[in-house]
Amino acid sequence: MPHAAIDIGSHSFLLTIVGDDGTVHWDERQVVRLGKGVGDRGNLLPETKARAADVLGSFLSTTATFGIAPRAVYACATSAVRRARDGSEWVRDMHRALGLTIKVASGNEEAELTYIGALHGLPHFDGYTWAIDIGGGSAEIVRGQTNRLLTTLSTPLGAARQAEAFLPLSHPEGRVSPEDVAALKRS
Repeated sequence: MPHAAIDIGSHSFLLTIVGDDGTVHWDERQVVRLGKGVGDRGNLLPETKARAADVLGSFLSTTATFGIAPRAVYACATSAVRRARDGSEWVRDMHRALGLTIKVASGNEEAELTYIGALHGLPHFDGYTWAIDIGGGSAEIVRGQTNRLLTTLSTPLGAARQAEAFLPLSHPEGRVSPEDVAALKRS
C-alpha cells in the first residue's frame, strides 16, 4: 500500500507518494503562496486560502487514484500557518471541507523533518552532517552525527517572506532598488 505526504509550505505545497519499498510513485509541487501577506501575525488571505483548498483537493484526488483516503495522508503545515492568526481556523476548515488532518509543525519539528529528509536515500556514514532548508517562510539549519540529530535552529528568514518584507517589487519590470537591497541587508 502506498503512503502519501503533503508538505504545506509558505510558498509551495508538495505531494509525495511512495510505496512500501520506498519507490516514489508521485512527486508534485504547486506554488500556492499561502504565506503572502501574513508577516508576523497577520491572517491568511482569502485568495491564498482558496488556492490552497483547490491544490489540496487536487492532491487528494491524486492520492485517491492510489487508493489512499484523506485520513491516511500525512499533511504537515509549516511557517505560514504557524504564524497566521487564523492558522488553526484554516486547519479546521480544511479538515471539515476535505477530511484532511493537518499537523502544524513547530520550528523545531520542521528542522527535525529537514534532517530526516536530508538523510533519506543517502548511504549510511559516520560523521557530522549539516542540512539547511531555505523555505518560503522560514529557514531551518540542522546538525547531526550519523543518524542522531544534535542541533536545530528555525529562523523566520524564508526567501518569500524576506522578499515581501524588504524587496517591494515597485519597479514596473519587477526590479528592486539598491536602497531596497540595503534595507534587507540591515535587517
